Order: sequence, then C-alpha cells, then structure tokens
Amino acid sequence: MSSISTAALADGGKAVALSVVLGVIFAFVPFLSIVAVPALPVPVAYITSRHGTSVGLMASLATGLLVSVFAGFFAGLLVFLLGAAVGVGTGTGLRREMPLMRLLILVAALFLVSLLAWLAVVLASAGLSPVAAMDQMADQAVGPASEVYAGLGMDQQSIDAAVDSFRDFITMLPYLLPALLLVLSIVLSGATVALAKQVFLRLKQPFPASFSFREFRLHFAFAYLMIVGLACELVVPYVPSAYADPIGFTGMNLVIVSEALFFIQGLAVAYFFLCRYKIPQTARVMIYAAMFIIQLLFSLVSWLGLFDTWIDYRRRFNRNKTRGQQRK
Repeated sequence: MSSISTAALADGGKAVALSVVLGVIFAFVPFLSIVAVPALPVPVAYITSRHGTSVGLMASLATGLLVSVFAGFFAGLLVFLLGAAVGVGTGTGLRREMPLMRLLILVAALFLVSLLAWLAVVLASAGLSPVAAMDQMADQAVGPASEVYAGLGMDQQSIDAAVDSFRDFITMLPYLLPALLLVLSIVLSGATVALAKQVFLRLKQPFPASFSFREFRLHFAFAYLMIVGLACELVVPYVPSAYADPIGFTGMNLVIVSEALFFIQGLAVAYFFLCRYKIPQTARVMIYAAMFIIQLLFSLVSWLGLFDTWIDYRRRFNRNKTRGQQRK
C-alpha cells in the first residue's frame, strides 16, 4: 500500500506542477491561453485514471490554491473547476473504458457546467447580469473602435452606423450565450480527449484503442436538431410578435450547435479520406484551412457532415473498395 501511495504522491506532484504552469500561462499569456484551457484537465485526468478519483480531486484543489496565489482568485477558481470536474470526469471515463461518444458528451457537459459556474461567480462578484456585462463590454470597446475607424478615414455617419451594428450584435449575444458556451464546450471536449490520448500513449497509460477521429459519427437524431432550428427560423415571420423573439433565438441556438457538431463530422469525413489516400501533411493543413474558410462563408462543411448521417460516405467507400478487390 505504501508503494502505491508513494507512486500516487509522486505522480500527483508532477500533475500539480504542470497544471500550475498551464494555469499561469492561461492567466498571463493570452495567445497561449487557447491551448492552455483544453490542456489543463489532462494532468488530472492522467492521475485520476491511474490512481483514482481521490488523488485527482486533491491535485485539483492544490492546483487551484497555488494558481490563486500566483494569478488571482478567478484564475485559480477556473483551474480548480476544470481539474476537479473535467479532469476527474475524463480520467474516470477513461478508467471505465467509456465509449468515445459517451466520453465526449460527458467531457463537454463538464466543461459547460464548469464555465457556467465560473461565469456565475465572476458576474455575481461584479454585481452584473449577462446583459449588463455585455453592455459594459460594448461601451468599453466603442471608443477605441471609433478612433480606429476615424483613423481609416471613415466619415462620422459611417462610424455611427458601424457602432450601431456592433451594439445590435452585442445585444443579441446574451440570448445566444447557451449555444456559444455549448459549442465552446464541445470544441474543448474534443481537444482535451485528443490531448489526453497523446499523453496517455506516450506515458504508456491504457487508452481505448477504438478512439479514432476518422470514425467519428453523430447519431442520426442530431440531424433533427438542425431541422427544428431551421424550422423555427422559417416560421418567425408568421407567428405573433410576442412569440417571434423566443422562437427565433431558440432556432438560432439550435442551428449554431447543430452546425458546429456537423462541422466536426465533416472534418472527420475529410480526415478519413486524407488518411486513406495518404495526403502529405502540408497539403492536409491547406485543405483544413480551406474547409474552415468554406464553413465561415457557406456552412458547406456542416452540410457535408449532415448528409453523411444518411449517406455514410465512409461505409460506402469501404464497401465499393471491397467489391473492387473481390472482382480482381
């Protein structure tokens, strides 16, 4: 028992040290914080998978306290929540060999709960509602933006129109916050699981062999999420004005979430064929960049993922290839 405790203590100390470094990077290096957030739960996930939940929770608490000393209470709170909820949850799911889709859903839900809890504490401490916080951010951004527009030679009327459009966009954000936070949680979930896979394999910690992005496929029920969202947006002009905003914002939230999910499936389809045809790494980066641009302009990658729900390009390709080999 003592040898196990010693090993757990040693691994826990390493996990705390790495998590503190990631927490400080998150707090003080904005450009690297995008990478630090999905990486933060991974050390705790590793020791949870290897030594159990109690070790993971103690490491999360120690990490949160240390980051609070170096970077402030709110940074420490977020680091603690990501470790205690996401890290421990990921490690527990991997320890129980949870299927890929269930693990991704679990980690996304834990990210969402953690982010909501952290935002609630931040807003409560500031005495602001989400709408008031957005208005305050808009007020702070309007002045510098107006100066930039003026420096570009824009006339005052154009500047006022751009500011009004920006304020309208900010006013909508609180009503789209559920979808935006959920999409962020989904993206962070995928990044955390992918990072955990690389770390676990490098440290020779058991990791389910079935975890492959090229086989990622949503259940067909998710297709109805997009259909309902689009239907809500289509009926808005024909419903009474009292119901127009709730139905419209519900549709927008559903479309945002479903498009993000099917965009990921579209990337998985592309990854499957890029691996199948052994496309060089440089060309893959260019293809992925083009897919992101196409998604931003036309949402075509999401539609690729949506139709894959019914057509199943990968299964059809494998079946056709098998038939071709049998004929030979």
